[in-house]
Amino acid sequence: MAIYPVKNLKTGEMRELQMTLAQYEEWRDSNPDWDKDWNAGVCDAVSGVGDYQDKLPDGFKDRLRNVKKHHPYAKFEAP
Repeated sequence: MAIYPVKNLKTGEMRELQMTLAQYEEWRDSNPDWDKDWNAGVCDAVSGVGDYQDKLPDGFKDRLRNVKKHHPYAKFEAP
């Protein structure tokens, strides 16, 4: 089941509904004052911006170098 953030267009009240798409469509038809809150969840995507290497756990690069060094098809040794 999906979570649908919704907002009341008259009062500004906000809710999160957890239901199937069919249930959500039925709920929307019976509640015309409510609409999807299109701004909900926008900031979650922004947190992923930036260099991915800054977010790797400690020691991850060393482990990758070790794998590369010991791989049977390695053409050269890692420094």
